[in-house]
Amino acid sequence: MNWDFKKTVFFAVVLGFLACGNNNSGVVTGITAMPGNGQVTLSWNLVNGATSYNVYYSTNPNVAPTATSNQTGTLSQKGLTNLSTTITGLTNGTLWYFVVTAVTTNGESAPSTTVSATPTSTSTGTSGSGAVTGVTATKVGTGQVLVSWGPVSGAISYNVYYDTTPNVNTSSPVVQNITGTSTTISGLASGVTYYFIVTVNTAPPSTPVSVPL
Repeated sequence: MNWDFKKTVFFAVVLGFLACGNNNSGVVTGITAMPGNGQVTLSWNLVNGATSYNVYYSTNPNVAPTATSNQTGTLSQKGLTNLSTTITGLTNGTLWYFVVTAVTTNGESAPSTTVSATPTSTSTGTSGSGAVTGVTATKVGTGQVLVSWGPVSGAISYNVYYDTTPNVNTSSPVVQNITGTSTTISGLASGVTYYFIVTVNTAPPSTPVSVPL
């Protein structure tokens, strides 16, 4: 084997390795879910080489591209060519779960991280109704969830309550006095479905009091 041939083989192997290393995994990332009246608008990041995208959704947290015994009721939108879609005809007040896949020449990718949103007939919080709306929850890392919501007119701060049951309420664990319209909650257990609610504070907390113990 001459040296030029060996160099050619070497560079071909290196270039092939680099191409594999830079190859997009094909899994859709950056998904957001914005609820509305009977609908949810999803958006996501571009996947290199994708010719279209499929969205699967259900009231079952185990939503997935294939319907198995514990995923009955999975609905879908397929062949989407944009990086967003609005899914209509959803039940208000019901928590819906969504995943997105990318379709390339290699077939359909694995499903994305699951995101969830609850459609509501109430307009966004700027109406001054006092209720927090537009709440979304997105996994952003191991044991981390980004919770976002629409602003409420007159709000001083917000509280986010979370639990592993749909019956999450104000006695559940809480992150308090958030002055923005989003927060990242860390330290959650992996492989567990969490539920979130947001409340608004229209007045500041009382002056702190203390007692020596």
